Amino acid sequence: MSGSPLSARWSDPLALSGWLFLAGFGVGQGWLIALDASAHGGFLFLLPLTLFSILLAWPLYQTELAMGRRAGRELPEGMARLTREADAPRIYRLWSWGSLLALALTLGMALLAASLGLENLLHALTVSATHSRPAPLSLQGWLGIAMAICVTGASFLHGQPWMRQRPFVLGSTLVLILGLVVLDLGSGSGQSHLATIHGGYGWAALRDALLLHAAGYGLWFSTGTRMPASTSIARTSLLSILVSLVSVALMVPLTTTATDTVFHPFSIDSLNTIGLELSYRTVFADLLFHGILFLGGIFALTALAEPLQNSLVDQGLPARWSRPVPYAIAVVAAIALLIPALLTFRSLLILALALLLSIFGGWAMKISHLRKSLQLPEELLYNLLRISIRILVPLSLIGFGIGSLF
Repeated sequence: MSGSPLSARWSDPLALSGWLFLAGFGVGQGWLIALDASAHGGFLFLLPLTLFSILLAWPLYQTELAMGRRAGRELPEGMARLTREADAPRIYRLWSWGSLLALALTLGMALLAASLGLENLLHALTVSATHSRPAPLSLQGWLGIAMAICVTGASFLHGQPWMRQRPFVLGSTLVLILGLVVLDLGSGSGQSHLATIHGGYGWAALRDALLLHAAGYGLWFSTGTRMPASTSIARTSLLSILVSLVSVALMVPLTTTATDTVFHPFSIDSLNTIGLELSYRTVFADLLFHGILFLGGIFALTALAEPLQNSLVDQGLPARWSRPVPYAIAVVAAIALLIPALLTFRSLLILALALLLSIFGGWAMKISHLRKSLQLPEELLYNLLRISIRILVPLSLIGFGIGSLF
């Protein structure tokens, strides 16, 4: 980590904040999970989702943090060091490159979300008529302007020391969560919803738990490289999981009333449709929705750019280039993500990375190294985590892959 401006500071608050925004505020898998909940029992869906999150996703989350702490350097050099240390096959280094690829795609998703929110806010401020959908050419023009503004803003915020402070992160997270609560009440969807439970209930909960928490895209690995020895991995990762589950729960009533048809959760048209449906209820809910999308996307973009920047610095890229390159990658990824097939590829990549991570952490990495990095206070907790990583997670992933074919 020599040469990185963040080497002397643990940046978990910003990383945690960015990932929570991705998980719970209309970006990443959060919106898809809320849609699944609406179609599979409403709030009842959160019960198996929480169970799978604790039994399967939490151990993977802890393992990635522990691997980063053990490696002490960014991807892909960090993973190369771990494989040499464990005398493991080089095939495991694919996890490094796959994580960086998934991270680049997720950067694009954060940029799209932030740009979409800003585009709608700009349109609301500059058009005197009701919030009707702009013409396609106008929409593309606004989106291009919004992307440029968001990239510039994220690049500026990335170097601000006050963004690293825990009070700021906790405060901004609280504001966005309260915004979701107000949004639910403002859209008339404050009541709980219990839909009929369809087939595929368990498979959907398993998939969503893994997609929401298990794949850190190198973000958790990067955070682990700077975690002090006194910091509890189990406590930090559990806090993130619980807060993101609460965020998804807040989105369930919103998706229940705001969506009448099934659509792709990441498409620009779909998110615009949500905003327009909300505007029929109240303009305030519409503006709040896109405001949350804008702020969440900006903070997520800022946090996700960090591990990629640190990896470039570790590979010898001059510091003056390591900062703009991640945002250039985000722009390219955002444009590429307009192709639906690439979004499907991203979901499959996440599951493949989770399987590879569990196999390496459970079977290839030395037990003494993993246990020392985790620093779990009790033998029982470590044994339970070990069983999950070695047996439960691989079997669940393989079973889900086979079950999804039928």
